[in-house]
Amino acid sequence: MKLALRFGACISLLLLAACSSSSKNSFPDSVDKTIEKNQSEFDKCYDFAVKHKSDSEPAPIGRIQMGFTVSPAGKVTESNVISSEVNNPRLEKCVQETLRRLSFPSNEEGRLIQTTYPFDFGKK
Repeated sequence: MKLALRFGACISLLLLAACSSSSKNSFPDSVDKTIEKNQSEFDKCYDFAVKHKSDSEPAPIGRIQMGFTVSPAGKVTESNVISSEVNNPRLEKCVQETLRRLSFPSNEEGRLIQTTYPFDFGKK
């Protein structure tokens, strides 16, 4: 498997933080479901990074911790790499751009939601 998704998004609503997948808010579950549904797009990022790496570059294996903001309408308004073990700018940029194209369910609170999500590449 190219991408091993780790479920349980960490969500913060404005200044209130909740990092539990058992929260009353269903948004963490919708993050998991939306990213899982689009796993093939993230796999394409990995394939692209492997195909375009030089012989001297190591395989892009490891975790990319992404942060992103979702509007009340479910659109990703911002995404950024919080940390990365893969040391592969192509893969990091592709994951960031792929996140920005995703649509999440609209949230009932009508607020911007900031969340983080770990992407593990090359691990089983």
